[in-house]
Amino acid sequence: MRRFDGSVNFTREWEDYKNGFGNLTEEFWIGNEIMHKITTEDGRYLLRVELTSYEGDFIYAEYSNFWIGHESDNYRLHLTGYLQNSTAGDSFGKHNNIMFGTPSRDHDNSDYSSSVKYGASWWFSGCHAVFLTGELGETECTHFGKGIT
Repeated sequence: MRRFDGSVNFTREWEDYKNGFGNLTEEFWIGNEIMHKITTEDGRYLLRVELTSYEGDFIYAEYSNFWIGHESDNYRLHLTGYLQNSTAGDSFGKHNNIMFGTPSRDHDNSDYSSSVKYGASWWFSGCHAVFLTGELGETECTHFGKGIT
């Protein structure tokens, strides 16, 4: 996944997130199915999430053990082994063992659809500590919970 200017709309449904969308040289989501296949082959995979704030500050988080489950398990996120040298904190780890959800396929642990409430698809557990598919604009989002966090 890559986002930097908001040119690609990330408010999409299951099939788009399954198969991927966007352009690899610009903004894109590579696809949950591809990520599942890549990360469940032999070996361990490191996840590095790099972020640049609106002020231009660069931070990152790394996890030493990362994989995406099969579609039959709703592309459940498996993420452990937060590396302490990371500068972004362990917020992504709060999404470990959470199923992927979209507005039409709600899998979170709340009485409402988080994907509908927050306007995009993600590994929601009723709320979110990280939300990289949220609104992206030129300035910080003013709608609570809807912007990239």
